[in-house]
Amino acid sequence: MHEKKIFIIRHGEAEGNDYGCPLKPEGRKKVEDMVVSLLQKEDMKESQIISSRYLRAIQTAHIFSQHLNLDFCTDSRLNEINVVNIQENFKEEIRKRFECVDLKFEGEGGESIHQVMERTHQVMRDIINENNKKNYILVTHRITTILLLHYFVKHFGFEQAWALTSPDAYLITISDGNFKVNHIHP
Repeated sequence: MHEKKIFIIRHGEAEGNDYGCPLKPEGRKKVEDMVVSLLQKEDMKESQIISSRYLRAIQTAHIFSQHLNLDFCTDSRLNEINVVNIQENFKEEIRKRFECVDLKFEGEGGESIHQVMERTHQVMRDIINENNKKNYILVTHRITTILLLHYFVKHFGFEQAWALTSPDAYLITISDGNFKVNHIHP
C-alpha cells in the first residue's frame, strides 16, 4: 500500500493573532530556514499545500509553494480558533476551553474546542479517505495544529499547544492503516 504523509506546519512568528496579521521579518526568515531544512530530509515534491485563510499562514504556505514550485489553496477549516478579544488573555481563554469537561465551553463568544476539533478532524478524515498518492502540507495555527494531531494522539491538548514554536512541524505517516507521528522541526 502507498504511504501517505501529512505535514502539519504551524506558521512563523507573526505581528499578532488577528486574521490579517503578517509574519514578522524574523518569522519569515525562520520559515525559510525550516523549509530548507525539511527539504533536505523529506520528499515533499508530490504534495498538496493547504493553508488556513489567515495572512500569517498564507505567507508561510507561500514560502513552501515557492520552494516546491507548487500552488496552494486555502481551507477555512484550518483557521485558528475563533475567540472574542483574541489579543487579550488568549492563553487563559484557551485554557478555560480545554478544561471544560465536554470541550464545549465557548467563553464570551467564539468557538469551543469541540467545534474546532470537529472541523479539523473532518480535514483529516477527508485526507485519509482520498484515494490518491498525494502527500499534504497543512499550514495552520497553534490550536488547530494540536487538534489535527489530536486526531491521532488523543492526549494532545493545552500543554502541548503551548509547547509549540513558531514555526513548528510534525509529520504524520500513514501506511496500511497504521500511523506514526513525528515532531520534525525544530
